[in-house]
Amino acid sequence: MLRSQRGPVPVVLLPGILMPVAVRYRALLDALGGDVRPVLKELEVYGGPSVPPPDYSLQAELDGIAHAADAAGLEAFHLYGHSGGGACALAFAARTQSACSRSRWTSRRPTLTPRTSDACAR
Repeated sequence: MLRSQRGPVPVVLLPGILMPVAVRYRALLDALGGDVRPVLKELEVYGGPSVPPPDYSLQAELDGIAHAADAAGLEAFHLYGHSGGGACALAFAARTQSACSRSRWTSRRPTLTPRTSDACAR
């Protein structure tokens, strides 16, 4: 069971480049039910009228993760990213270890038992 003593575990979810976050994680979220408090975060690369936006950078993705967590009222959270989102999760974890409880990334379709690796040291 993932639920913490304070309720569902907050998890910011980042998709890969090709699939919207809600589609990517629908089955996983259905399986986890109320054990997680998901924050579905689209990649910033799709955030403007042109793709990619003219000022797009990895820093834009990291700022977007921080903004999504702030908007959700999260001080600490788990971060999970797939493919391109996984690269962003890794970079965010490396730069902001105090906010990141644990970071995971995959390069395959997530399942109930995804192959993952830790990015945040405890």
